[in-house]
Amino acid sequence: MEQEIAEKFETLYPKVFRYAVSRTKNKDSAHDIVMEVYTRILEKFRDSGELPEQLEFYTIRAIRNKHIDVVRASQRIDYINDHEGYLEPIDETLPSDPFMKRRIARAFALLGEACQETLGLIAQGWKYSEIQELTGKPLNTVAGTVFKCRAKFRINLYGAEQKSEQA
Repeated sequence: MEQEIAEKFETLYPKVFRYAVSRTKNKDSAHDIVMEVYTRILEKFRDSGELPEQLEFYTIRAIRNKHIDVVRASQRIDYINDHEGYLEPIDETLPSDPFMKRRIARAFALLGEACQETLGLIAQGWKYSEIQELTGKPLNTVAGTVFKCRAKFRINLYGAEQKSEQA
């Protein structure tokens, strides 16, 4: 079975490689992105036992998303410096209390992987529409996921849900 998959990837490689080169304008970067996408597809195949139905479309979309991630990562500015084991904020609106930082880190670690990823994208400045394109989920689902993840984070940080003062 793995031989068949290798053959599919080999026949698909020239086309997806050309697409990756058209996005990156660099053959080495394009090759790296294609190989990383292939590796992820193979990992998913080993977990689920089946390849996507439209492998070519799926691969091209994954290459596009990976390229967007690489570009954004190269443009991202880190606003937090690590100083003596504590994360020291440059932004004065962020907490400087080391105990609060630990509580925030612990509350974030208690979230599931999906919530960590979603809130991480929001923290990096991604818009709901960009997350929608990345995940392929409807916009309302993305907004609902962000809302629920923020609520879980708030509960993890402060304890039980806070009751409304109006009630």
